[in-house]
Amino acid sequence: MRRPLAAGAVVAAALIVAAPAWAHVELDPASAKANLPTRVEIVVEHGCGTSPISKVATQLPPEAVDVVPEAPDGWTVSIAGKVVTWDGSARPVAEDLHLGLTFTARAEVGTELGFPTIESCPNGESVRWIEDVPEGGDETQHPQPRLAVTEGAPAPTTAAAPGAAAPTTAIASPDISTTGLASDDGDDDSSSTGVIVAVIVGVLLLAGTTVAIARRRAARSAS
Repeated sequence: MRRPLAAGAVVAAALIVAAPAWAHVELDPASAKANLPTRVEIVVEHGCGTSPISKVATQLPPEAVDVVPEAPDGWTVSIAGKVVTWDGSARPVAEDLHLGLTFTARAEVGTELGFPTIESCPNGESVRWIEDVPEGGDETQHPQPRLAVTEGAPAPTTAAAPGAAAPTTAIASPDISTTGLASDDGDDDSSSTGVIVAVIVGVLLLAGTTVAIARRRAARSAS
């Protein structure tokens, strides 16, 4: 009886050694309240085989806003668009790595948000935790961290600020400067026209008066 038991123990030990590491990159906690600031930790549970962790890059979902990341001692953190990168090249770690992240989830209750993450190691290897698990499907070997959105606060309403620009579909109001210039030009033309008419009328009146005086003088001379 001892030999089969011993043989079974050896086989079991071999299976344990040969079994893949099922440690994942996870979010702790794995849920966030809608429309409220939430702090989570991205937990990276192992490196690349025997190599420690020297860099982690996480792509945030569009629904994550007001993001404030935290860096462990000896590490730096930066944000480019929706990608947060933690760099620990100067101080790689072999134990579990906890990366703090505070943000607000602008999403409906019941939504699941994905956080695809890539961890890199000094030996040049990387582990890509980016696989999406289909609904009702089996878990993949390298699933991306997921966050469930729970009941929180109503979504904020965005009201138009006083004096805000009109929508592009609205009819544009006339350009004030052009309108003013056009009005001024019209006034100058009408004034000039009036002066010319007055001069012509004056000349005609003067000519008529001159003719009338000449006729009177001629009549007196004849008599």
